[in-house]
Amino acid sequence: MSRAAGSVDNSEYFAIVDDIGGDEPGEPKTGLDISHIDSAYFVRERGTPVEITPLSNLTNANDAHSDGGFIEVDETKVPGLYRFDVPDAAYALGTQIVSVQINFTLPANALARPLKIPLVSYTGARTITVTVDDGTDPLEGATVRLTKGGESHVRTSDASGQCVFNINDGSWTVAITLSGYTFAGDTLVVTGDATPTYSMSVSLITSPDPNQVTGHYTCYDESGSLESGVTVTLTLIRASSTAGLACDNTPRTVTSGGAGIATFPGLFKGATYRVKRGTSAKEFDVKISDTAPDPVALDSIIGKP
Repeated sequence: MSRAAGSVDNSEYFAIVDDIGGDEPGEPKTGLDISHIDSAYFVRERGTPVEITPLSNLTNANDAHSDGGFIEVDETKVPGLYRFDVPDAAYALGTQIVSVQINFTLPANALARPLKIPLVSYTGARTITVTVDDGTDPLEGATVRLTKGGESHVRTSDASGQCVFNINDGSWTVAITLSGYTFAGDTLVVTGDATPTYSMSVSLITSPDPNQVTGHYTCYDESGSLESGVTVTLTLIRASSTAGLACDNTPRTVTSGGAGIATFPGLFKGATYRVKRGTSAKEFDVKISDTAPDPVALDSIIGKP
């Protein structure tokens, strides 16, 4: 008999007999309850004995699992067969064998041989559905990599921020990349199908052109809380004083993420932009200083929603 490593709510069955001091040594022992038990232990391979306490008498042989629960299964049909509920800690991952032993009081004249139970680690293909978001909204186009030793799997998140992996059990390193966001990394322990969610943080990217900066707004709702899903529209209305530029003045609209941040990379130093929030008719002219830092918080605006 074996158990799955990491399994829970296990009931073990002991064939208990009369000991040498009983009336019928070696014959099935009936009528026992926890009052006849001196102590009970489990021992994981190369570990120290762990006492199972408290003990309790179960009412029926088909009762729900209860650590330390004990009952004779059926005195008539299977005399001497007893159920004993063992704590989950006995079967935890990390060892290959666990032994369970029940010691009886001397007056009980009962004997139960210890159970030696192999623990089997079952591994196989698992379906892992990863969701990537910014803390609120899903992120599309994120590259997700799961690595274990020399094995690596890569997927890209869809419009729902999700991607699906079919991998085996084990400890996997999680790496996620997406332009404009950072992820600190994580570890995913796979023992079955799972649906983990990982949140990325907004990262303001600096411009490679010394004449340009990344501008940003932090959006708040009417109660002063950070607000995602806000559209901010920006249009170039006056070029910078740098000679030789022919700039596109098509309006640019971005949406704030879970951190409430809307970013506009590639803004020209010295240029003026017309900005509005949401569907508001109110527009604001914002000029980027010739000496603006990169990234730069743009002049504040108001609007709705």
